[in-house]
Amino acid sequence: MEDLKEALQLAALQENSQEANALRSLLLGLCQQCAVALQKANSYQELILDELDAHRGNTAYLAKAQRELSAIQVLVTQILQDLPPVEGERLNFPRLVLAVLEHFQKRHPKAPRVQADLDQTAFILADPFETQELILHLLEGMDHLRAERAAGAPEGGNAWQAILENRTFSRQEASLLRLRDEGEFTLLHILPAGASPQKDLRRLKPFSQCLQEGEADSLPLLATLQWCGSAAHNAAGLFFDGDHPRESAVLIFPLLPEDVAVHANTSPYRWQDSQDPKTILLVDDEDMIWDVLSDMLQDLGYQVLLAGDGKEAVEIYRSNPGAIDLVILDMLMPNMGGRETFFLLKELDPQVRVLASSGYVSQEEIQDVMDSGAAGFLRKPYHISDLARKIKEILGNG
Repeated sequence: MEDLKEALQLAALQENSQEANALRSLLLGLCQQCAVALQKANSYQELILDELDAHRGNTAYLAKAQRELSAIQVLVTQILQDLPPVEGERLNFPRLVLAVLEHFQKRHPKAPRVQADLDQTAFILADPFETQELILHLLEGMDHLRAERAAGAPEGGNAWQAILENRTFSRQEASLLRLRDEGEFTLLHILPAGASPQKDLRRLKPFSQCLQEGEADSLPLLATLQWCGSAAHNAAGLFFDGDHPRESAVLIFPLLPEDVAVHANTSPYRWQDSQDPKTILLVDDEDMIWDVLSDMLQDLGYQVLLAGDGKEAVEIYRSNPGAIDLVILDMLMPNMGGRETFFLLKELDPQVRVLASSGYVSQEEIQDVMDSGAAGFLRKPYHISDLARKIKEILGNG
């Protein structure tokens, strides 16, 4: 257990990369699974002890085993409590969910459409990339279960719905759901079409319990543990509806007050010069990233153009001579990768300013781009404050 605690702390402290985040989420999910299993084992142990004691049995061995179980349970609980919370961004949650739903439909065009009831206003504090991936993977997982159940059935129809609601939880209700504190929360229900959001909190079961009870046994175990860990890392709870155990997910986030300053930690890096507006070309094949980053960049005072791949980026840059001040370029894209795109942009404009970005390339792979004049490199997933600081640094020196 000490090795597990050390691994979690290292994952939290090392460079903010997709690999580190995936490892941390997986280990967090494993800790949650262990906590649920230990609690059950402890309860069974107490029942056996009571039964033996009633019949004057020898309980010394079981009592010792129970003390050991309790000690491990305390350690696992302490690990979950001691990890530093995510350094999140203030996110418009309904907008983020809609972006994920659109991406899901594009990625799985044969899947039934997901109806959306996202009329509530809700802001959360979370990692945008991790939260988007979590919701997308939940949809894909449940659609996998749906396809298994409906093998041979005709495709189509409205199989799912996404419903957002805001609720106030008392201390007792928050404790029942093992949330960190009482207060205002926003709940995203992913349910079968026609089902209503669960009002009885006792019918919301931890997603990790879904694994133990075999309700999602055809889903990849490690991936499912990672989903639970991703939710925990973002101070959220991940549950399933006990009335729809194999076809539901409920994400619960603390609700952020609307008057909290937007990107307060980025205010020193806002572009303030209205007489010299700056335009940024954002190049990424993941359209979910467009929605989040485009909003954030505009909040920082920049005009934003979007390109879905390297070829489109080159055409946009060619069509806007002298109008684009910075290109934020993803290095891993299909058709035309970031490296090829970078050198084509350099041919068009030797003075082009490019901020390269990727989650998986090594330092050696990016080095020739840096040596050839790239203005900088950010490893995904990055914090918006890091991006804001880097952009201001590049454009401020221009």
